Amino acid sequence: MLRSVRGVPMDERAKHSVEILPVGRTLMVPDGERIMLVALANGWKWPNVCGGEAACGVCVLEVQQGMEHASPIGRDEAVRLAFIRKADRPGARLACQLRVSGPMRVLKRGARLLANEAEQPSEEGAG
Repeated sequence: MLRSVRGVPMDERAKHSVEILPVGRTLMVPDGERIMLVALANGWKWPNVCGGEAACGVCVLEVQQGMEHASPIGRDEAVRLAFIRKADRPGARLACQLRVSGPMRVLKRGARLLANEAEQPSEEGAG
């Protein structure tokens, strides 16, 4: 579950917009939180098998913009990306491990909002 980071409760931390393509919706992710965990907590279906342990690789996404706002790749994520043959793909990351520190645009086929249709579509998608 989402919790405090560095003693700051989640609801008091800065939130960063993460545009999820191809659905064209924006997810607001608290500073330092993992994309997939925030998505699941906010009514999204996010393909995964292992529940966020970097063990399956199903949650892999492509960062299209904002890679400078992505946390460094840890050992478990690097091992899994290599195993699923995505380590050499630019922008490939596991959504269950990727912590956000600024705005991003990512591509994740199969991710979609199940509930709370009041979520706002992205600026580019509203055309």
